Amino acid sequence: MGERISRTPAPVIRDLARRMARGRTLVNVAYAAQRGERGEQAVFAAPTLAAFPGRIGSPGGGFAHGFGSMGDYGVGVAGPPLPTFPQGSNPVPDFIPCARISDLLLDPGATIPYDGGVVRFPDTRLVHWAGGNPFHHHQDLKRLLRAMSTVDTTVVDETHWTATARHADVVLPAASSLERDDLAAGAGDRRLRAVRRVLEPVGQAREEFWIHARLAERLGAGEAFTEGLDSRGWLERIHERWRAAPGPPPAPPFDRFWRDGGVDLRAEPYRDAVFTDFRADPERFPLDTPSGKLELVSAVIAGFGLPDVAGHAGARPIKRTNPLSSDGEPRCGGSWSRAAAQRGAGTGAAQPGRRPRARSARR
Repeated sequence: MGERISRTPAPVIRDLARRMARGRTLVNVAYAAQRGERGEQAVFAAPTLAAFPGRIGSPGGGFAHGFGSMGDYGVGVAGPPLPTFPQGSNPVPDFIPCARISDLLLDPGATIPYDGGVVRFPDTRLVHWAGGNPFHHHQDLKRLLRAMSTVDTTVVDETHWTATARHADVVLPAASSLERDDLAAGAGDRRLRAVRRVLEPVGQAREEFWIHARLAERLGAGEAFTEGLDSRGWLERIHERWRAAPGPPPAPPFDRFWRDGGVDLRAEPYRDAVFTDFRADPERFPLDTPSGKLELVSAVIAGFGLPDVAGHAGARPIKRTNPLSSDGEPRCGGSWSRAAAQRGAGTGAAQPGRRPRARSARR
């Protein structure tokens, strides 16, 4: 059966299994594999396969997700906490899983199962996209295009003329990292850097803090959003709060930090405490599962009663489609333009086959 599912000869599968048992093996699953149909099976299968050789919790063994695709994997050190904006709390409880954007817009009012509960799609008439590019990472671009054409207005903050910006009704040109001051460091970095702008924002571009402060002001929440500070004032505040908190290394006041160009960070050797401690003493350091152990079968997931998701990893047939094939659906320009023409979006009524121009663009 494994030969048929994987399209790999059975002798090759057996040889791989023996090699995994003889040496230390890391099973890695790429990010975003879970976004496709039956995509959760790859996530389920990784720890299942890694459990059989018995290497979970050993250096260089076990399983990982996205190993090698993110810059902080493999550096061998864990850095201290970094300065961050306070996140506050969102008074709107509604949310959707990231990969459900098209479902949200195409089927308002529908429900989907989520983590044992139910998520209902609200009727969405306006989309404001700030950060990211769904046309870059979504799994079915033709379907996403149809979905985005159903809303009344799409607003996008962007530094570049991306596909998402091209399909927006309003583009708010955001300053790039060369046009604004900032703080910069990633997980595992050895230095927190002061990033100074090298030129003023070009054309109509503005710092995103400025953009959202103006929007908050028009919505009657300007002071609550800015707390009386501009972007430079916020950089100073989060730096001072960071250096006063326990954990970060000794750091100078903001003015000296900015003049010196940064401050060195203390890095500790990275240690995977969860699985390392569990491997050493599973009774003292149980895992965060109902049994405290590695669970290859989850009674919780099985209890959801989903027809296409069992409580364990398993191969199931999927409906194979080719999103690049011609299936009678409108192409990129036509789908959006017809919908826009019907509602008169953009600077004027759209012409057939042409996308309405954005009302504001970086020039």
